[in-house]
Amino acid sequence: MKLTAGQRSGVMVRIEFARGELADLAEYGDLNWIVYQSNAKSRRNVERIAENVANATIDIAKILLAAAGSEVPETYRDVLVATVPAGLADESQVPDLIRLAQLRNRLSHRYLDYKWELVKWFVDSGQRAVSIWLDRCERAVSL
Repeated sequence: MKLTAGQRSGVMVRIEFARGELADLAEYGDLNWIVYQSNAKSRRNVERIAENVANATIDIAKILLAAAGSEVPETYRDVLVATVPAGLADESQVPDLIRLAQLRNRLSHRYLDYKWELVKWFVDSGQRAVSIWLDRCERAVSL
């Protein structure tokens, strides 16, 4: 993949940022519905981390798709799914990538009644899925 210096730097900055956010998420590994619902500080922190990671992931995908000469789709879901044919994700990662886009949309549009399930997924397993994807993108950038 042919990246400009600016694209490479932009991807690496976002990867480092997302990894830092994921490291901060470790503090909330035991988050449950009761804590999420009753502790506004924990809720805001986890939601902020999740939204930041999702946005960074989407930005990385857009940069790498553009650098590969691929069309950059309109929706966040489609941007992340497009990383499969671009070689940045495996087909097995598609469900997690779709969940990440859904989480980002629910958090940014404040769908209060519909976000817990995706927040819990992110805390429990989504962060691992994102870490794997970030590793793959970093390898692609390093080639």
